[in-house]
Amino acid sequence: MTPTAAARPDLPELPLEAWEPTKTTLHLWAQIVGKVKLAATAPRNHWWNVPLYLDVRGLTTRRLHHGQVSFQIDFDFVDHLLLVRTNRGQQGSFRLQDGLSVAGFDRHLHQLLDQRGVDVAIREDPYGVPMTTPFPADTEHAAYDPEYVGRFFKVLDSVDTVLEEFSGWYCGKQSPV
Repeated sequence: MTPTAAARPDLPELPLEAWEPTKTTLHLWAQIVGKVKLAATAPRNHWWNVPLYLDVRGLTTRRLHHGQVSFQIDFDFVDHLLLVRTNRGQQGSFRLQDGLSVAGFDRHLHQLLDQRGVDVAIREDPYGVPMTTPFPADTEHAAYDPEYVGRFFKVLDSVDTVLEEFSGWYCGKQSPV
């Protein structure tokens, strides 16, 4: 057993039925942020410019560009916030909480981006999911259970540790994602 594997904690339970409403809402919120990232990055092969990345507190877009301004959007799953920061020292956030609909998230995010001069136009429709309601009109999906989001984050962190270890000794082509 490697030292990394020995240090990995047990994974928390994450039963789909119990956390599905939160998972669906979080998925749609992440699609909105992902579409902002798509609009604010240059295309790369295999769509490697699009995914969100794991960081020490949740998920991040990493650095994005709008004109001369660099900005970043972070899902903070420790304090349950969405943060927008720019290279000009501007920052803003709002709480991720139960009752915040997809429409509310979309509105708050675009307000934060607009106030910092970095808002971009996105296609406001979900992709690859059964839901078809445009983001600005989706008031149905508004579940957020911080306990299950915390468990989800612990699972992501553990999986990332395994994949990082594997990529360190694998000699073939691999995604940076």
